[in-house]
Amino acid sequence: PTPLPRATGRFDVMRVSFSFDGSKEVLKEISFSVKAGKSVGIVGPPGSGKTALLSLLVRLYDPNEGTICLDHVPLTHLSGQDLRRHLRFMPQEPWLFSGSMGENICGHGQKRDPAKIKKSAEAASLVHTIRSFKKGIDTMVGEKGVMLSGGQKQRVALARTLYDPAPVLVLDDPISQVDARTAHHILKTLFAMPEQTLIIASHRFSAIRPCDEILVMKEGRIQARGGHTELMKSCDYYRETWRLQSLAMELEEIPHA
Repeated sequence: PTPLPRATGRFDVMRVSFSFDGSKEVLKEISFSVKAGKSVGIVGPPGSGKTALLSLLVRLYDPNEGTICLDHVPLTHLSGQDLRRHLRFMPQEPWLFSGSMGENICGHGQKRDPAKIKKSAEAASLVHTIRSFKKGIDTMVGEKGVMLSGGQKQRVALARTLYDPAPVLVLDDPISQVDARTAHHILKTLFAMPEQTLIIASHRFSAIRPCDEILVMKEGRIQARGGHTELMKSCDYYRETWRLQSLAMELEEIPHA
């Protein structure tokens, strides 16, 4: 392995193609770069390849073709220890262990750092939830977090991801199960984090609007790229989906009789 004592967080994806079964390609000729400390958003319809792409970035899989580099070093040349030290990943389906909230945030059997737990809980908009339980941070969540709602599980998983910061943060649909107000608080915190490379995929376009660059995927390819304003002018799919989601949010805010 090539040693990487300290990563800045630059990612380069070069002509990457990938197939789960060796026949049908789910990613085709994907290329983009993320400078250290910048952000990239990934959107697209279901099955467009968003989750598959994030799985390659965190090396759950290796591409069939092409190269992915962190700080100009191919991921395949890095030790697993170095890669995990420089990168934090929250998958689309949050997994909680049978233990307390605190154990799920900082790790089972690990010494807790109260200041870090408080900071990550605040960032994940979890403080009110913790206070609502009689045992607070020591509340048992049950196997797979069965004692919590979907939104609560998602925020515990996000707090775990943010507990020990790293140069690169990769998030797969991190606000899919929370309300608009909570989502706004979480996103405001995420995009305010200094010197951290953020790669985020989401079906909610509001989650990726602040990104320095947005990739619009379709059938395993990058269909369009650019900032929010640029894509509103150049990409029909992006513009129409943004319009529909904005209308849905407005309807949610109308008081019901």
